[in-house]
Amino acid sequence: MYKANIDPRYLIRPYYLRPDGKVGHDAFAVIRETIREMNKVAIGRIVLTNREHIIALEPMDKGLVGTLLRYPYEVRSEQEYFEEIQDDLAPKFYPGLSSFGRLDVLMWAVVAAGAGAEPSTQRSARSRRGLQVEANSDGVLHPSWECGRASL
Repeated sequence: MYKANIDPRYLIRPYYLRPDGKVGHDAFAVIRETIREMNKVAIGRIVLTNREHIIALEPMDKGLVGTLLRYPYEVRSEQEYFEEIQDDLAPKFYPGLSSFGRLDVLMWAVVAAGAGAEPSTQRSARSRRGLQVEANSDGVLHPSWECGRASL
């Protein structure tokens, strides 16, 4: 399976894998290099803490990275969260601009907000206040987030 075909909502957490002792080095190297040569991700099963998980294996340097995956029944459908969203709320943000003008301003805002953002420098969700959506007395919306867990 190609890594790009794995929906990010199914990813749980990565683990670094290496052989345990000299006996497993040859088999480990064969598995790692086969996956690397095919440019794919191997899917398998593993038992951790008395529970079976699906794991995606991919080569990294001299080892493997095993990423635990959620089962399909553990991932909620986005429809229960997105069905009430209106298709075009942009006019309330910038009422005087044409559709193309609003799109330009919104794209600039997205690029500016993400400029220089590195995942390794981001703080924990517990250490930052969630952005909230509110409308002022003029009916103009202010950006905010409402979060719902993607997994059960």
